[in-house]
Amino acid sequence: MGAGLKKEDTMFPFRKRKLSDLEKRKRRGDRLRHLSPKRGYCYRCHIPWNYTPEKRGHVTYYGEEGEGCFPLCERCWSQLTPEQRLPFYEFLFVEGAAFGYPTSEEKADTIREAVRAGK
Repeated sequence: MGAGLKKEDTMFPFRKRKLSDLEKRKRRGDRLRHLSPKRGYCYRCHIPWNYTPEKRGHVTYYGEEGEGCFPLCERCWSQLTPEQRLPFYEFLFVEGAAFGYPTSEEKADTIREAVRAGK
């Protein structure tokens, strides 16, 4: 064929690479968010809570009053290490502050400790 091209490359130039499972879930999640515009969603795969099997994310409990937060669905949570999960919790904390939820650095530290503990 010439210049290192395979026959498949010239026959199907529009064929794209295979998508990873996460990329497929993100695309699906972005489509589903149009059907549920005011619902919360997983910050990693973007699937709205009403389309996840548990109808909410993985709840990470923190503090003594039984408070919890859930920026990741159970599937995404289980695929990540605690350190990989932290940015999603940080984003939730920043987004909450932008919407007027009461925040403090002490609360953020408590959430970070719970995430690192794998809760």
